Amino acid sequence: MDTNYLKSFVAAVEEGSLSRAAIREDIVISAMSKRITELEREAGVTLLRRHGRGVSPTPAGTMLYQRAKSILKAMG
Repeated sequence: MDTNYLKSFVAAVEEGSLSRAAIREDIVISAMSKRITELEREAGVTLLRRHGRGVSPTPAGTMLYQRAKSILKAMG
């Protein structure tokens, strides 16, 4: 998995919004959405629930979030 995808995913979970995560990561919203979609495709499971108020992690998303935080921390 691409570390930029993991950073984007972590930002989306922490911000609760793809648009706020895109601002945080300094990318356009379409790129943020594409990264999350690609991450979900690679994982073979839905990671984020999209709803009118933003996004929230699925159970699989919560597990990936915890692992992604550890991976990104270990990478410095």
